Amino acid sequence: MSKILLLIDHRGNRRLLHEALSHHYDVIVAESTEDLKETFDLGIVDGIALDRCLERILERKRNELPSFLPFLFVTARKDVGMATRHLWKSIDELLITPLEKIELQARVESLLKTRQLSQELYSAMIQESPIAIMLFDSKGCVHHWNQAAEHLFGYTQAETLDKIPPIFTDETLKDPKSHWHRVLSGEQVRNVEMHARKKDGTEIDIQVSAAPLHDTNGKISHVVCMAFDITEGKRTAEDLKRRNEELLRFTRAATGRELRMIELKKQVNELSRRLGEAPPYALDFLQDDLPSSSIDPLTEEEDS
Repeated sequence: MSKILLLIDHRGNRRLLHEALSHHYDVIVAESTEDLKETFDLGIVDGIALDRCLERILERKRNELPSFLPFLFVTARKDVGMATRHLWKSIDELLITPLEKIELQARVESLLKTRQLSQELYSAMIQESPIAIMLFDSKGCVHHWNQAAEHLFGYTQAETLDKIPPIFTDETLKDPKSHWHRVLSGEQVRNVEMHARKKDGTEIDIQVSAAPLHDTNGKISHVVCMAFDITEGKRTAEDLKRRNEELLRFTRAATGRELRMIELKKQVNELSRRLGEAPPYALDFLQDDLPSSSIDPLTEEEDS
């Protein structure tokens, strides 16, 4: 059952909303801003509560990323103008009093469905992705750490959540020239090779791409990173390079020996001709392969 948090200061509206929604949803009536830390799927707020809790609401929505946490704003028509300065930052839907149950139900269901779809999308595209996907705040603390990240680095999400993961070094976060600070300055980083250390101490090579995420004020609030292990690929590439270099050295050595043997055979053939004997080595195949300048001039003199 979906959970709805009521942040309604107006007693009459709070009572009506609770009565209208409690038959279909688990309704939590907030007593203070601390209730925003509770798990819920939809927040319903009025103007007074919005003024009082705006920053906490924005923080709660940011912490929920990449899932969508909707907030429905309930207000009298005459007060809509006073509240518009907040709407684009924190509110996803607007409902004018007096409340109509059918309209209320439709708005609530629409927002809950959108949240459900965002969670399913998160699960399908991020949580189940074979690539490690991590979401950090601007301080480097983990907000999301998918299953592939757990497998890659050996740390569970519970071990890393709201902490700076051990895969980061102090230099990574402090060095203003680091890739981390490039992303915090608004750049996107693609296919950067880095070294990392797993929980068991194993050192691995990873390829990382990262991009900044912005809040409603345009300020960078989070960094999303994707990483995958290239250790085996690099090892294979290095091994192939080594084998190719060995083969090249062997080929050069073998070719050199073969050329020296041909030269010796040519000299033996020439000495045999000078002694009036038949050349012992058939080297006719060289005439098509070697330029005319490579033919022994003594042979040309005898033929002439």
